[in-house]
Amino acid sequence: MGAKASTPATSGHQSPRSRTFSSSSTGAELQNSSVDRQRARSLSSVPDIHSQPTTSGENQHINASNNATAINSNNYASSSTSQQGHNNHLQRQTLGDNIRGVSMAGANFVESIALAASASNGASNIGRVYTATSLPSQIWSFNEDVLADAKGECVICLEDLNPGDIIARLPCLCIYHKCEELHINFRYVNADLKLDREFNFCRRMSEKVEDALTRIRGNIEKEIFKKAKKTKNKNLPQESELSPKPLVDGKIELLRGEHKLADITFIDILGDTTDSLNLRILDRNFQVVINQPWVVNLVMPTIILAGFTVYPSKLEMQFAERSYCKGSWFKAKMATSGNLKQVKKWLHCGDGLSYNTCNEDVGYFLKLVLIPGNSQGQFGPLVEQISKGEVQVGPGRCPFETRHCFTKQRLGGDSLRIVSYNVLADLYADSDYSRTHLFPYCPAYALKADYRKQLILKEIMGYNADIICLQEVDVKFFNFDLQPILEDDEQAFKGLLAQKGTCGEGVATFYNAKRFDLFETRNFNIGENIKVLTVFRGLWQKIQTNEKLAERICDRSTTLQLTLLKMKECQYYLLVANTHLYFHPDADHIRLLQIGLSMLYIEDMYRKLIIQLNLNDENQLAIVFSGDFNSVPECGIFRLMTEGFVEDDFIDWRSNPEEALTGVFLKQPFRMQSACGTPQYTNFTHAFAACLDYIFYQSDRLGVEQIVPLPGLEELKSHKAIPSVVFPSDHVALVADLRFKLMSQNAK
Repeated sequence: MGAKASTPATSGHQSPRSRTFSSSSTGAELQNSSVDRQRARSLSSVPDIHSQPTTSGENQHINASNNATAINSNNYASSSTSQQGHNNHLQRQTLGDNIRGVSMAGANFVESIALAASASNGASNIGRVYTATSLPSQIWSFNEDVLADAKGECVICLEDLNPGDIIARLPCLCIYHKCEELHINFRYVNADLKLDREFNFCRRMSEKVEDALTRIRGNIEKEIFKKAKKTKNKNLPQESELSPKPLVDGKIELLRGEHKLADITFIDILGDTTDSLNLRILDRNFQVVINQPWVVNLVMPTIILAGFTVYPSKLEMQFAERSYCKGSWFKAKMATSGNLKQVKKWLHCGDGLSYNTCNEDVGYFLKLVLIPGNSQGQFGPLVEQISKGEVQVGPGRCPFETRHCFTKQRLGGDSLRIVSYNVLADLYADSDYSRTHLFPYCPAYALKADYRKQLILKEIMGYNADIICLQEVDVKFFNFDLQPILEDDEQAFKGLLAQKGTCGEGVATFYNAKRFDLFETRNFNIGENIKVLTVFRGLWQKIQTNEKLAERICDRSTTLQLTLLKMKECQYYLLVANTHLYFHPDADHIRLLQIGLSMLYIEDMYRKLIIQLNLNDENQLAIVFSGDFNSVPECGIFRLMTEGFVEDDFIDWRSNPEEALTGVFLKQPFRMQSACGTPQYTNFTHAFAACLDYIFYQSDRLGVEQIVPLPGLEELKSHKAIPSVVFPSDHVALVADLRFKLMSQNAK
């Protein structure tokens, strides 16, 4: 997105050399979505897959940090939930050692959950211990709604850890070590004592265990005092009866096997994992499990559309891998009381970490039940999360679904399908400015990430591509949406993100891992490297003659992403370039320099690869350069790429008089063409419409087999412009099928 060559979307043709910004208006709100989309009728309900009736007393659901209580449930799928209304608390159940014996393949998953959840009150409770050597290096983020609630998720801090640091976590007890501090958080529930409270402690790692346990006992006793005074429960002793006798008669101790640990520090305790470690708090006994799979954060999307794929909008785990996790989906309508807590029956509707919704789901709330697992065959406590809202009717048939008619099958052999798509970053789509200035014609709900990402993913997956080059990819969209969905076993993609400096978005390349091996990837900021790379020295010397120009181009965060892939079926390589050039209306010269610098770098890399890969025939290596170039075909970029040169007196050099550049002649040695030609529009808003996106390919190595037709003008104008309720971006995707020429000739 951004300001480009101005060709009004709804008027006659103007000069592509003039440029303008968008005008303003106001958009609709999310709650008005029913005006734009017709509500679909809810069809027949899915029958209950369980035969046993469930009463309100048969099921006990536990808050995230209240995992000590054993589950006593005969039918998990029909259980009630402790989540009320749109509360976003993560629900977690500890299944004891029984969880290791759960068989969760295919349709048996629901029955297995019910079996595992029927653990008796006497079952051992599972805890966890972490060692820093097996922890990821990044800092975990947490859902603020969960952390703000007193009954929310236990938190484990992974920042500034060093090898040898010890982290321990128990089911209702979280211990983490940062520097010399030991933080202990747990939720203790005791019905007899009328106590249900989360406790938090900060101790020293060098402290002896009995000192910490004494503090824990003291805090529990204080809470019992408060409860006794508040409830005036005669069965509970009053404060005056306490001294000097302790209130709590039960034991609070740490055990290794049957041996009580005393006169020893936490450093020594957590450093020795040879024997089982248990923490006893009064009537609760916790077995510590090393590096148990654990769900840190599970968040459902705020908008769920019928006919699209639903999955967690955020799923953060520790010591777990998505491919080994077990998930199951349930649906239910809101209870007549308006309280989800009183829903007594949840109908099973799907398995896996994602679910394809349908019209029969409209009006239902969805619940995801998840058991984290890893490649060692370990499983962690079961968690659940309920959607904040009901499944809504979808927008109807989207124009990209017509395009899918041309891409029903994946390609093979010497053919490959490439997609280039600016998906419109949430940074630019969902803001006051975008709603009132950039896209005032688009309903506000259709600009929200949870709405648009469903359309984007359905569109991308339907192209059955081999290589996907995306621009304006939010980092969070890449991490929580694109990677989890596109990198699953069915889609089989691998993704690479090149962030634009400190900006929260960048360009991403996904490749079909079943067809390609990754040989090398390079991401670099063009502006930062102009001064330092030898290959840029000659052009940089000319840029420096204009101080304002030099400062402006070096300050840009424009990134070039290069991915070298090898086809599995043969000894052929593909060098894929992906970029998003500077957007400003007066910056034709900046963009032209950026593409010139990019081609200098690609040429240098190409020459070195021919030697490095020991290729007997240069035709074994082909170049594809995709992206949003923010440049119309009449500008210098298209000329450089397709004709191989741009003269020193070309008009683009004077797009900004104060930064005008003279004496610069650009050239590049490759025979490149635009796979999709020069369509009239690849970007279409109410204030601007033009062709800005291209898939340039090396025409002496590759040939075009198919161009997937772009949406027509009437489709683009059906909601005035794009984005809209059926177009998730202000750009349209380019899709082209290419074929290696040499392979085809050899086959003959």
